[in-house]
Order: sequence, then C-alpha cells, then structure tokens
Amino acid sequence: MKALFQSADRQFWRQVRSIAIPVAVQSLLFSMLALVDALMVASLGDEAVAAVGLGGRVLFFNLLAIIGSSAGVAILAAQYFGANNIAGVKRTLAQSFIMSMLITLPFALLYLVAPSWVIGLAGGEGEFNQLATQYLLLTGWTVIFTAIAVPIESMLRAVGEAKMPTYISVFTVFLNAALNALLIFGLWGFPEWGVMGAAVGTAISRLVQTLMLVIYMYKWRGQYTPRWQDYKDGLVKKARQRYLSIAFPAMLQNGGWALGTVTYSFLLGHISISALAVMSILGPIESLVLSGFFGLGVATATLVGQELGAEQYERAWNKAWLLIITGVGIALCIGPMTYFGLVWIEQGLIMLNTPELDMALQVLLILAFAIPLRVFNMMGISGALRSGGDMKYAAFIDIFGLWGIGIPIALFTIFVLGWPLPWVMMAILTEEVVKIVLVLRRIHGKRWLANLVNEPDAVPAAAA
Repeated sequence: MKALFQSADRQFWRQVRSIAIPVAVQSLLFSMLALVDALMVASLGDEAVAAVGLGGRVLFFNLLAIIGSSAGVAILAAQYFGANNIAGVKRTLAQSFIMSMLITLPFALLYLVAPSWVIGLAGGEGEFNQLATQYLLLTGWTVIFTAIAVPIESMLRAVGEAKMPTYISVFTVFLNAALNALLIFGLWGFPEWGVMGAAVGTAISRLVQTLMLVIYMYKWRGQYTPRWQDYKDGLVKKARQRYLSIAFPAMLQNGGWALGTVTYSFLLGHISISALAVMSILGPIESLVLSGFFGLGVATATLVGQELGAEQYERAWNKAWLLIITGVGIALCIGPMTYFGLVWIEQGLIMLNTPELDMALQVLLILAFAIPLRVFNMMGISGALRSGGDMKYAAFIDIFGLWGIGIPIALFTIFVLGWPLPWVMMAILTEEVVKIVLVLRRIHGKRWLANLVNEPDAVPAAAA
C-alpha cells in the first residue's frame, strides 16, 4: 500500500489533470448536447423526445465501434510515445484511419438507404417512426466524419495532448446547440424544422469538428501526421497483426457493448414510449456524471500505457490501482448526494418537462447508486486491462456481461414478467456485479502488464 501512494507525486497528479480534465470536459459537453437536444424537442411531445433519443443511441453504437477500432492507436501510440518511437505513432494512426473507414462505410450506406428498417426494430409506430427515421436519415451518414475525428483525438491524447481536441469540441458543441435552437424553433428567420432541425444542426457541427481537427493535425502537429509510406508500412503483415490483435477485440468489445445499449433502447420501447422518453432524458444525465470518470479512465490508460512502454511494470501496476481507487472513492458519493438532493432534482425534472415523474425519480436513484459499479468496471477494463493490450479478455468481460447476463434479464423481465421500468433497471445491474468479479480476478493476475512495442527502429521524439 505504501508503494501505491509513493507513486502519487505532484508530477503524477499534474499529468492526470492534464489528460483527465480536458477529456472529461469534452465528454461532459458531448453528454450535455444529447441532453440539450432532448430538452429542445421536449415541447414537441414524447414522440419527438423518444425519436431523437433513439436516433442518438443508434449513432452512439457507431461511435463506440469506431472508438474500438481506434483502440490500436489509443494503446499502441501511448506505448510508442513512452518508448520514444514516433514512427510507430504515425503508423498506428494510419492503421486506425483505414480500420475506422472499413467498419463505418457500410453503416453510413445502410442509414441512407434503409433508415426506416433500422428504426422499425424498436417496435414503434406512427409519428414516432416517422420522426426517428427522418432524424437517422439526416445524421446517419455523418458517422464518416466520426471515423476521421476519433482516431485523431485518440492519437493526440495518447501522446499527452488532450487540450486541443477539447477546445475544438467545446466550440462545436456550442455551435451544435445554437444551430439546433435556430432550426428547431425557427429563430431569427431560420426555417422551423423541429426534429429535422436538430438533425441538420448535428450534421453541420460534426463536419466542422472534423475539418478543424484535420487542419490542426496537419498544420501544427505534423510530426504525428501519417504520410503515404506510413499507410504502406501499416499494411505490412507484422505491423498489421500487432494492430489487429488490439483493434479487432476492442472493436468487438465496443461494438458489442454499443449494440447492446441500442438493444436496451429497443427493448425499453416495448415497455412504453414514455419509458423510452424517460431514458432519453435520464441517459444523458447519467452520462454527464460519468464524464469525469471517463476522463480519469483515459488518463489511466495513457499513463499506465506509457509506463508499460518504458518497461516500468511496478509503476504501471501502482498507478493503475491508485487511479481506480480514486475513481471509485469519488463515485461512492454520487448516490447519497442524489438521495439528499432529491427535492431539488425533482424540481429540475419538472422544469425539463420529464414524463412519468415518479418513475423517472425512481430510475434516477437506481442509476446514481449504481455509478460506483460502472466506474470500477470502466476504469478496470478501459483503463488498466486495455493499456497492456489484454483486449480479448476485456472484450469477453464486456460482451459476456451484456449479452450473457444483462440483455437476457431485460428480455425476461419485460416480456415474461411484465415489470415496469424501475424494476427492469434494477434487475439488469446484475451485469455490473458479474463484471466486477471478472475484472478483479484479471487485474490481480497481472497478465495484462505487457510491453507491446519493443522494436529496433525507435525514432527519438526530439528528432521527429
């Protein structure tokens, strides 16, 4: 325990803050935008809220699949940077671009050609189906921009430069919110498009974000920008196998988990449209709370990965546990704070025109007290295990927990027992408990403490 806290000097916490805070702010703003979208269309009715919420969930699946395909650059670039191998950083970014595009283009085409089929899986009808289909048609193709932006952001974070992606995200989030307000309500002479306005605002802001990231990388961070030779080197068998050994399990993990979250949304739609509308508001609120912990998770993966790249295994172990304990300790405060602040929270939900208020408050309390479970699993899997390239077991934990435990429980409680939303949400937390047991066993086994990038062709960072 003494060695654990000896690694926590001022320089360490300064590094944690420099990565965690920008990433947390970026994630916070992303979640706030989802909430603002839901609130802006709340005046248009439950169908509009549910439609935007479901469309956002579908796109969230693509986002996580792309993040999974970019795990190679997030993990390998951190270790390459720790080993002073800038050529490796550029090569993995090139590989990430290729991988992200390969998994994104088929979905972009599907959303353009058959959006109604995708939305129809939720089992809704009438105005809800029409609005959700319209939203997905206008926003679905923008996953191509996400496939460019996410690898760039992952690479910059891996080398410790998390601020600029955050600045760009701050700008584009406010741009998105402003465009949504103008186009949903027809302010200042703009057309009043309702749900379609929210979709158009989202599409424009994603284009702007991608352009800003590409320009920044090529103009100011050229040392990390891949050239044609880096793409060719990335396709060499040895380099390709190294990247895919990390990216493919991570893609399956993130894609499987994201598909599961979309499946949850489809299943909740079978409880009632009101239940789906409630989660369309509470989901972003939960994401707001988890944003800070996501930043801490990224800091864990980056700093532990850099130690592993430098072959400092004991320091990597100590830093991983210190950050996990810190995150869970903070998360334990969320439930009691929510309980004692319930009166004020209720007033806020009333102002937000939340449907089924009593049900929403019950679900909110369940989500709040479950935060420590989610934080431990998030930091243990995405922070510790993935930093050392233990991707297959990390993927197994997430996919088994979701598809082997959570979704079967949801199916049984919804379609067989006919339980209401709060009881269903409580039951599926069994998934998190099972995952905690598996994560603890794997971390203590220490098999994840591995250097992935030992190569003879290291290029000193100062010379790059």
